[in-house]
Amino acid sequence: MTRCVLALVVAMLVAGEASAQSLTEERARRRVERTLGDQISFTNSVCETEIALGVVWGDIEIAGREGSAVSACDAALSAVETVCRSEDRNKVRREIVRYRCELPGAGLDLSGGTFAYGVEPGEGDYYAVLQFLRARL
Repeated sequence: MTRCVLALVVAMLVAGEASAQSLTEERARRRVERTLGDQISFTNSVCETEIALGVVWGDIEIAGREGSAVSACDAALSAVETVCRSEDRNKVRREIVRYRCELPGAGLDLSGGTFAYGVEPGEGDYYAVLQFLRARL
């Protein structure tokens, strides 16, 4: 009986710890999404667009690394802004209606109005994204 109670207490403690970690992770992800929402609002003002934002969360823990996640996803938005400032922003208006940052992920895609950027936190590559956009737009 004592072993059963002890096992139950241990299970409850582990579940409580996992729940606290989940809550911490959920809050971290919300902070990232909120900050990226601000960033895409800025991109929309520069490009005179209404690009929607989506973040795809893979199997990754982001708590404590929110800044590197934002930085990675924002590299693509900065490249979009550069295209709008220096080239034909109408191309951006026609071709990009959604931006999806995939964490973690790898690669770039532009199809069906969705610009997708799969990236590891802290590894955003503005120049690679800019080169991709210039070739595709």
